[in-house]
Amino acid sequence: MAVETTQWLRFRNNGATGFGTLTSSGISLHEGEMFGRNAATGKTLALSEVELLAPCVPSKIVALV
Repeated sequence: MAVETTQWLRFRNNGATGFGTLTSSGISLHEGEMFGRNAATGKTLALSEVELLAPCVPSKIVALV
């Protein structure tokens, strides 16, 4: 029994940051919150059109010295 996994991506395209799911044809764009409510926009970008980013941006960085 195969389990299908959704692969979420964060990316930068034309100076704007976005997120979506990886599909066979590229990235299916979503709007809303990546870790909250979101919905597909119906738009798709090719992987070659974007710069992939880390899944999230840390709000704080703590260093112990």
